[in-house]
Amino acid sequence: MVVEIVEPTPALAAELANDMREADAQECIAQGAASPLAAVLYSLDVSRDCVCVILDNEVAGMAGVVPVSILTRTGVLWLLTGKTVDKHKVTSVKIARSVLRYYASKWPNLSVGIDARYVGALRLAESMGFKIGGTYPHRDTGLPMVHHAMGA
Repeated sequence: MVVEIVEPTPALAAELANDMREADAQECIAQGAASPLAAVLYSLDVSRDCVCVILDNEVAGMAGVVPVSILTRTGVLWLLTGKTVDKHKVTSVKIARSVLRYYASKWPNLSVGIDARYVGALRLAESMGFKIGGTYPHRDTGLPMVHHAMGA
């Protein structure tokens, strides 16, 4: 298997959006995006340290951190995945852990809001060391989100 970590581009964002896992696409809508592509492009626009993971020439996912405070190195982590991760589950989890270690080294105070219906993402966040916070309604859609945090 060939694994590449590259800088995201609009073309790669479109590729991911076209092959996004259904639960990720639903989470994009739950968080107020007009479409998965709009969510990916917006996330790339407001984030720092974005990465695109390619597995065997297919976009597996993208991630980044939206800065909240540069001074305290606090940010909101996001991760969106394509159907390719279902073909390579073990490798995908290993890569996700590696990407998280990278972000945690630069942004020691990370949080993430996850659609409460997305059980797989909730489990992954918990398995990676995020502490479960409370459930809250998303400001745009009112759908339930679960806050997770890592760091000080």
